[in-house]
Amino acid sequence: MAKIITYEDWIAYLRSLAAGHKLLNPEHAADGHFYEFEEDFAGNNILYPAMVSIPPRHSLQDAISDNVMKNYAPEFWIMKSVSKGDHAGRRAAVDLCEAIGLELIRKMKSDNADYSLTTDRKIQDFKLSSVKWDQLGPVRNDNCFGQAFELTFQNAISMQVDATKWW
Repeated sequence: MAKIITYEDWIAYLRSLAAGHKLLNPEHAADGHFYEFEEDFAGNNILYPAMVSIPPRHSLQDAISDNVMKNYAPEFWIMKSVSKGDHAGRRAAVDLCEAIGLELIRKMKSDNADYSLTTDRKIQDFKLSSVKWDQLGPVRNDNCFGQAFELTFQNAISMQVDATKWW
């Protein structure tokens, strides 16, 4: 059973989530409305509502032992463009983005609990209590509003020195 352990794995997983969600992929395209912040989100051809991946933060836990946990804290945004001055539209966009984000979190939790999956849809040690989100906006020139979701999951890593990598 494969586990998500790299940034590339995480991006592939988010792409699969966006491709499988009807509101993030109404055209049923390969990637849906998925964008990487540092590459795609600066462009002009953004389809909304959009899922945007934000690079993760990392930390170590229990650094006393030889096997420690690497905390992996990625973030994704769910965004929707709103006409400037449309306050009711902004509130509706924020609510819609929260609903989509929570649906994605439900899918992540479901995928993590489904031991029959043999694909890369597993998040190591995903804890629902690690999920946080905040309202965003306005972002970009197209007046985007939405929600930023952050979660933390863990992977065990060894802290033993690999002597072959040292002179």
